[in-house]
Amino acid sequence: MMERGLSPVRRLAREAIAAEITARSRAKLSYLAPVAGFPGFARALARTLEDLRLNGITADELRSTGRSGPDLALLMNAYDRALKERKFADHAERCDLALECIGARSLLLVDLRLRTRREQKLVDALKSAAPAWLELTLTPEPGEAFSQLESLQRYVLTGEPVPRCDADDSVQIFSASGEALECVEIARRILRLAEGGMRFDQIAVFVRSAARHQPLLEEAFARAAIPAWYSRGIHRPDVSGRAFLALLRCAAEDLSAARFAEYLSLGQMPTKEGAPRPASRWERILSRASVISGLQRWDRRLHAYGNELKDDQAGELEALKSLRDFALPIVRELATLPTEAYWDRWLDLISDMAQRTLDQPASVYAVLEELQPMRATGPVTLADVVATLESELSSHRIEEDGTRYGAVFVGSLAESAGMCFEAVFVPGLNEGVFPKPVREDPLLLDSQRTVLGIEGSKDDTLLLRTAAATAKQHFVCSWSRIDLATGRERVPSFYAFEVAESAGSGELDVRAFEKEARDRSEAHLGWPAPTNSRDAIDAAEYDLSTLRPGWDQPQSGNAAWLELVNAHVHRALDARRLRWGAAWTWADGLASPPGHAGLEMEKHFGLSMRSYSPTRLEQYARCPYRFHLESILGLRTAERPAAIQRMDPGIRGEFYHAVQSRFYLAMQVGDLLPVRDVESALMRLEVILHDVEAEFAERYMPAIPIVWKTDMERIRGDLRAWLRHVAANETEWTPIHFEYGFENIAIDRDLLLQGRIDLIEQHISGLLRVTDHKTGKVPERVPSEIGGGEFLQPVLYAIAASRSLQRPVQEARLFYSTLRGNFVEFPIRLTPEARKGAESVLHQIDKALRSGDLPAAPRKDGCAYCDFLPICGPYEEERAVRKNQVKLRNLTELREQP
Repeated sequence: MMERGLSPVRRLAREAIAAEITARSRAKLSYLAPVAGFPGFARALARTLEDLRLNGITADELRSTGRSGPDLALLMNAYDRALKERKFADHAERCDLALECIGARSLLLVDLRLRTRREQKLVDALKSAAPAWLELTLTPEPGEAFSQLESLQRYVLTGEPVPRCDADDSVQIFSASGEALECVEIARRILRLAEGGMRFDQIAVFVRSAARHQPLLEEAFARAAIPAWYSRGIHRPDVSGRAFLALLRCAAEDLSAARFAEYLSLGQMPTKEGAPRPASRWERILSRASVISGLQRWDRRLHAYGNELKDDQAGELEALKSLRDFALPIVRELATLPTEAYWDRWLDLISDMAQRTLDQPASVYAVLEELQPMRATGPVTLADVVATLESELSSHRIEEDGTRYGAVFVGSLAESAGMCFEAVFVPGLNEGVFPKPVREDPLLLDSQRTVLGIEGSKDDTLLLRTAAATAKQHFVCSWSRIDLATGRERVPSFYAFEVAESAGSGELDVRAFEKEARDRSEAHLGWPAPTNSRDAIDAAEYDLSTLRPGWDQPQSGNAAWLELVNAHVHRALDARRLRWGAAWTWADGLASPPGHAGLEMEKHFGLSMRSYSPTRLEQYARCPYRFHLESILGLRTAERPAAIQRMDPGIRGEFYHAVQSRFYLAMQVGDLLPVRDVESALMRLEVILHDVEAEFAERYMPAIPIVWKTDMERIRGDLRAWLRHVAANETEWTPIHFEYGFENIAIDRDLLLQGRIDLIEQHISGLLRVTDHKTGKVPERVPSEIGGGEFLQPVLYAIAASRSLQRPVQEARLFYSTLRGNFVEFPIRLTPEARKGAESVLHQIDKALRSGDLPAAPRKDGCAYCDFLPICGPYEEERAVRKNQVKLRNLTELREQP
């Protein structure tokens, strides 16, 4: 290669070339044109072209093959030219060069798996030149199997009938609650084998998905002090690289404030004279200022936020000034990045920017150095640059140094070919993980590959057979039962059943098989430790195992020492036990608090000391603890300074109410209520719609204008239909107050209320009516009074309006004022019983506040759309059902009210 001036080209450079030729050829593409602009297209194209070149397929052969053939032929010619012009040698070129350097040497080929024609040609040439060669391949050995492992190796995935074999421990199958515990169980079994005299380097763990299982294995082996050798090195997140990627994405996404906040959150900014920068405070300012994106908006919104601050907010003003000084120069520099350029310019710009924006840019420099051979390549867009750098900057790989001997081997299933170990572990026998679903090359389908005579998609059959063949004494496989990220149940793949049946277990009962696999793993999510402390892999498991027998007998004193050693661990373990117990305790939200807590709650948060809105009070019936988190602690979901993709129900309702109140105000000023001239009113409505739409667009900065426009047209249609409905059906009612606010209105003598009433109308007879507009869907359970405590607004608004206006209110209603709601009205009876029921709810809430008794007791499906799910977890409904229901008697009765 040196004699011919060739440079080896790696994956990163091949993908960059693929991105470049795609950009140049996009106008000439036909079948592939709709997907050529997708972020993953260049990567897929690089893989496909490598396969074609390694199989010696010419562009002429490709052109007449399938619908994608002409486009792939065009791209292949451009790719070949790019390699030749830049004197790059890919894998196919290196195979051809190797053919010229073959010498006469003896060969030993062990379980060699050749994918392509060029590789086969190279091996054939080596054989021809070798004075002697021996090739060993994996084939089932005929004859009787004397152990379950031999039976497995003989029959797995062959389709042959399997004779029954006596059970032994050579093949084991277990399941664990989650993948982390699955890896812990593997570590536990490895320690047992080591105690029996087996060396660590005689043990291997083969995984199908290294990205999924290797980090968990690393953690488990570190806890168990098991030395391990990772064939693919150790991948660690590259914080500097990720921060820099966030900046590049910020530029690619019209200077997105969310991306810039992501950069700030990673804490990789250059320090100023050794002093840390207030990154978290800067993030909050970006959110509060609604910066969102766009160079002009950055400057305008930060300036406007500064004008909103008061003189006594000196700390916030100082943080805003420091943010402007730091962020705006970077944002302006990002705004000047070219739309497209050659790689030489990109590399220079990116290198300079990394120096100015990162405290430790070395990892970014290393990736850019790898792309230096691409300097003459281009032009490419910023999106292509981000797609090329993404995988390399997200994480860095630490190569293993030294020998693998003396440590457990951890590698991929594909690496098991030709290897031999005393014990082999294969985790992840879950549906969708191992085996992986067979996927065709999206650019060159299997039918096209068959015509070209090259290998198509392959399943994982050979991988399982090879992994089983590497084991001499023990083969252990496993799966996880729960996906902890989503809380969903996971099922074993058919490979788990195939292993059991091929090991001579006979016909399986699925339920019995899964139960036996579950019982072989003692640790579980509720108590992640084995029953016997001798099986613990570290001190934490040992302590849990020691505590487990007497934990349900707190008077025994077995765990008293733990509180002295570490009170936090003691409290955490005790809380886990109590939350799943039958009694209501301090671990179940705000339940059974000490006496002084109730006094403090009464002093500061009782309804006689602090006013609440009906909307907040409705949360109590849904879940008392949710009411506590939202109304007492004031928690809310974190806001991100990002452009909205589409209008969510909250924004939609806010917009709807803003238009309605402004419309009524304009009509009232003109003395035009009730509505009689519909066409004139519609013209006024259009003007108001236009103004409010502009305000909301400035505030929320829609990311996709066409989606925003579609949502606005839907709302426009709803509001126009609402106005026609009102004009036709409510001629006897005159709106007199809209968005009517009230504060500290006393209900039943001393219970304070505040809020904002959508609409108060007066009938021609002088009667008053309170209306609460709704923009969501009509509920299945129609409320007639307080709707189980979740529809307090009509009754409480009526009482508050009557007290505030000093006039009786005779009617209240819920009005679903959209086409989706079909303009359905639910009149609420303002009977003495309804008023008494609403007041009793206030007293019940006040009593709960005074006693500090707000447990986590959600109603059915109350957690489905709760913002506080990350606090309580996904099992609160299940835990509440297990609790003593006597404590919830009043709450249950409240939820049953009409």
